[in-house]
Amino acid sequence: VETEDAVLVMNKHNTQEVKEIVSKLESDCRKEQENNTKIHESWGTHQVTNQDKLFSVKRLTVNPITVMDSQVDENSTKHWVIVNGNARITIGKKCFLLQKNESIYVPKGMAHTLENQSELVLELIEIQSSHI
Repeated sequence: VETEDAVLVMNKHNTQEVKEIVSKLESDCRKEQENNTKIHESWGTHQVTNQDKLFSVKRLTVNPITVMDSQVDENSTKHWVIVNGNARITIGKKCFLLQKNESIYVPKGMAHTLENQSELVLELIEIQSSHI
């Protein structure tokens, strides 16, 4: 079994031992037993590429003709950099159209929505900075 963040190699006669591995991850309070690095959502995917207590960096893909739910982050800001495609971004009551190699800043406490109006997948990098 292979995923982007793990590889499992074992004798096919020992597959029941996977339960023991999952139990060990759970008893050690490891997040891997619940989450893969790539999370699938109704609007696309997001994958954390780097993070610590003060920031996270994610790669987002937004499916064609999709709108993400509006969000308000009270304790963090975001920078979005468009890697591929075109994005329609609403921050507060202002609307912005961004394309490849353009970026935008989302202040903390501001309602924001990300939309892919095209027939192609939208790819972007999100840098989220915590202000706690």
